[in-house]
Amino acid sequence: MTTRNGILVTQSLAHFLLKSPKFKSMIQHSWFLAGLSSHDVEFLTVKDVCFTFTEKKCQRCENVVFIRCSWCNIAMCHVHFYTDYHTMECESSPYLRV
Repeated sequence: MTTRNGILVTQSLAHFLLKSPKFKSMIQHSWFLAGLSSHDVEFLTVKDVCFTFTEKKCQRCENVVFIRCSWCNIAMCHVHFYTDYHTMECESSPYLRV
């Protein structure tokens, strides 16, 4: 993850997860904190959505769970999320629609 490609993959996956509609209210809250909006909202954090899970094993293999996709809610290991680049496999992703 320290190579140029590894950094690009990490940034791309983080951007992919945060573009989920689940984080719209979190981004609206940041505008409120900056004083640019007078409307405050309740929101879920990245920890609530992506790193809180009851599963112990990846839903695609037997490895330990690393993260949950904010789009499709699948709990995955590091291999299925990072190495296999989940952005190109996520069935709920708006980026794969033709």
